[in-house]
Amino acid sequence: MFKTTIDCSGITDTDGDGIMDDCDNCPSTYNPDQADEDGDLIGDVCDDCTDSDGDGFGNPGYAANTCPDDNCPYTYNPDQTDSDGDGIGDACDYRTPQWDTVTSCGTQLIVGTNGNFGKQ
Repeated sequence: MFKTTIDCSGITDTDGDGIMDDCDNCPSTYNPDQADEDGDLIGDVCDDCTDSDGDGFGNPGYAANTCPDDNCPYTYNPDQTDSDGDGIGDACDYRTPQWDTVTSCGTQLIVGTNGNFGKQ
């Protein structure tokens, strides 16, 4: 097991947010909550691409983002394919299930492409 200790006892707090620069994930930008949505150790307020799924496209709504918005921010989809043009990537787009009925010995089983099934 690897363990490390970070010394946060420095005396400099450049942005005045109460977090010493040695441990501040945005030492030049006020961010006392140290929010880091994508876990890259760069605070959201100064991260130029907050990208939770790591596909190179940023989560919408982060002012500091310079990367294009992700049409599926929590599902890896580097191609950003959106076949139906609704602004939601195919990788996370809910589709209306297709249903099929299988009949055997008088029992019918209805199965959907979404994994649901039922007996009639």
